[in-house]
Amino acid sequence: MPFKVWQGRITKEQFQLYFTTDRSIIEFRELGDGMMTLRIVAAEAPFYGWDEVPPTMEDAYFIRKFTRSK
Repeated sequence: MPFKVWQGRITKEQFQLYFTTDRSIIEFRELGDGMMTLRIVAAEAPFYGWDEVPPTMEDAYFIRKFTRSK
C-alpha cells in the first residue's frame, strides 16, 4: 500500500500552518493543553516521532477516497 496511516501530536499552531487545506486528515482531536492528536493518510510520517498505526475500516474508506482524488 503506497499510503500509510500515521498518528501523532502537534500544537494548534502547527496544525494551522501545515494541515488547513490538507485532505489527508482522517481524524483530529483537541486535547485542551494547546495540543492536538491527528490521524492522517500519507506515504511518510509528516513529523519526526509520529507512529505508523494499523488502518481501520474507516481509514480504508479515507485511503480509497484520497487515492482516487490524486
